[in-house]
Amino acid sequence: MEVFTDRRFEKTMVRLDDSSFYRCEFVDCRLLYGGGDVILQDCKLDRCQVQFYGPAARTVNILPALGWTYSPPHERLR
Repeated sequence: MEVFTDRRFEKTMVRLDDSSFYRCEFVDCRLLYGGGDVILQDCKLDRCQVQFYGPAARTVNILPALGWTYSPPHERLR
C-alpha cells in the first residue's frame, strides 16, 4: 500500500485504491476509486470529483435498485 503524508494534490487525477492518505489536501482533483482498500485520515477535499470504476462503479449503480438515493455532498446516503 502506497502512503502519502502531508501532501497537497492540485488539479490532478489521483487513484485512491490501495493507498493511504494522512493529512493530505485535494484541490480541484479527480479522485478515482475502484473498490480497493483506501485510508483517508484528516484530509481536506475542495472542489473534487469522484469517479467510480470497476467493482465500485457496479456497487454504486445497483444502489438505486435497492431503494437507496443519492444526497448532495456533505449529507449521508439514505
